[in-house]
Amino acid sequence: MAKLIWFFLFLTFPPITTCFKPSSVRYQAKSQLEKELFDYILKEEKNLDLEYILRRIAPDDATLVEDALHKINSVIPTPSHGNLGGVIECDLCLKVAPLVDYFLDKPKLQDFLYVLLGGICILGDVFSSRVCVLGIQEWGPIVLYLANNYVATTDEICGFVAGTDCIQPTIKAPTWNLTFPVMPRPPYVPPTSPPEGSDLAKVLHLTDIHMDMAYSENSNAHCQDPICCRDIDGEPISYYYAAGKYGSLAYCDSPLASLEDLFSKLSQESFDWVIITGDLPAHDVYNQTQADNIRVTKEVNGLLRKYFANATVLQALGNHESCPVDLYIPDYMDPDKNPNPMSWLYEVIVDEWSTWLPNSTFDTIMKGGFWAWEFTPGLKMISINAAFGQTDDWFSIVNNTDFNGMLQWMIYELQDCEDRGIKAWIISHHRCFGLPYYTNQVDRILQRYVGVISGWFNGHTHEDQFSLIFDGSMGGGTPVITEYTAPSVTTYHQNNMGYRVYYVDAKRENSTFFVADHETFYLNVTKAKKSGKPEWELEYRMKAAYNMSGLLPTDFEEMLARMATTPQLAENYLYFKYKSSQEVSCEASCAQSVASEMQRALDPSTDGYGIKNFLDPHAGKTIGDL
Repeated sequence: MAKLIWFFLFLTFPPITTCFKPSSVRYQAKSQLEKELFDYILKEEKNLDLEYILRRIAPDDATLVEDALHKINSVIPTPSHGNLGGVIECDLCLKVAPLVDYFLDKPKLQDFLYVLLGGICILGDVFSSRVCVLGIQEWGPIVLYLANNYVATTDEICGFVAGTDCIQPTIKAPTWNLTFPVMPRPPYVPPTSPPEGSDLAKVLHLTDIHMDMAYSENSNAHCQDPICCRDIDGEPISYYYAAGKYGSLAYCDSPLASLEDLFSKLSQESFDWVIITGDLPAHDVYNQTQADNIRVTKEVNGLLRKYFANATVLQALGNHESCPVDLYIPDYMDPDKNPNPMSWLYEVIVDEWSTWLPNSTFDTIMKGGFWAWEFTPGLKMISINAAFGQTDDWFSIVNNTDFNGMLQWMIYELQDCEDRGIKAWIISHHRCFGLPYYTNQVDRILQRYVGVISGWFNGHTHEDQFSLIFDGSMGGGTPVITEYTAPSVTTYHQNNMGYRVYYVDAKRENSTFFVADHETFYLNVTKAKKSGKPEWELEYRMKAAYNMSGLLPTDFEEMLARMATTPQLAENYLYFKYKSSQEVSCEASCAQSVASEMQRALDPSTDGYGIKNFLDPHAGKTIGDL
């Protein structure tokens, strides 16, 4: 929500020429008066006087001051209306757009646009004064660049950020397409479970670590900012509101103490390989620098080397590794005209991941943060940068192409697997893509190579989830791929900490490399706060918890059919989804909905995913119906 607010405030600019230099670097005040006004709104917070600000900006133009004040007050809600964060997104977008247009049309106000928007953010009670100002300075320059160069209309932006029910976006349809080999897909051969008692590989999955270098025990865990548990958040009003040493059931990220404890515990076990699916930095996205994110990346990888020196650690990038968050800038779109705008991150990733990855992976990492490697005989790991093709990646919205060739490269790597008769795992941060046409192209890849892919492993949601993917091209829909979304290590979103261990069919002749079972563990941070001692507990075993004979796609299909008519099974899923942090209940209609949400059908002929309904196998919906 926080980033959407900045999106509304900035991506409404018409093409303009001002003193602002579009840039990917945090905005800095350009004059002494602008600096003084920023200091003023930070100090006064909710007591700031917009009329005072306007009179400082235009001391000799009372008419402009009066007119501007009237327009601003028409946007800021009254106390009875609540804060801007509670206004319907479409309404907010459409309200702010003409106000920004007005500022930019007045020469005396143009140079103080960020100050004025900061004041509106504060008085509208969107966030604290600090978060409002820092957020505007973080995203303002880069959004201004995009608006000046790529965005046609305000309506277009509101249609994307607030949904097509607000306004139908008019961004031109992409014309790019992918090239597939001419040979047809081989007949699909369903996998089989390993014989009972087979030796299985043990695989650790960590995701969304979100290490907070500023986490402070006994600080305020329930502040008003997007992230808490820091000294800057002040004193808690009671013990209940105080941050625990090992984490807090609040909007807080992972303290070093809990990561050291977790990694130390896990280092005593033996894993055949370890996968980490992105998001190492904390959620203070309004106040991050490239140097901050580099520091966290190095810190976490240092811990991994310390505790997993003898393991094979395989990673994927998340949306939080970039700065600003979500934005992986294409080479030809950089505001600062840098020919390699993401090299600051990719060079560090190559350096840190080189502990475990071969040199052959470095070129594609430098190209876009993706790589592939047959790290164990018969299985190739394909790590994709799923920040591309997301609605949060503003460059993907206005660009909407496979600009660095990642998807075409993915076809090449999967075809290589097919040619050599080996399997592939896909690891990524996101569990799906947000832009419809990008989704369509990924669906084409998955459908072509269902016989090669033995699993897709990801994170991002901070919740324990899975999705069953059907291939609609095979008579009525055949389950072919299971997506495993592991629970996050961080407590952010007010859930416990978690991680997962898979047991994989990887050690016999003709191994399928499908997951045979998995265990999920969690840390009850409330209990750890009281006892002063963290206890990582087994939460559930997949086969036992869901009464499954195996974890092949057909086994998931059978289990989901049961779940659709068994509320208790759906209720168990929801309880695990939130890492045993929340009380849940689920009635009959809820069970049907939960079972339906966990399945999707590959349908490259549409803009999105079709949904298979177990109660009516012939019923389906496209993404436009959902």
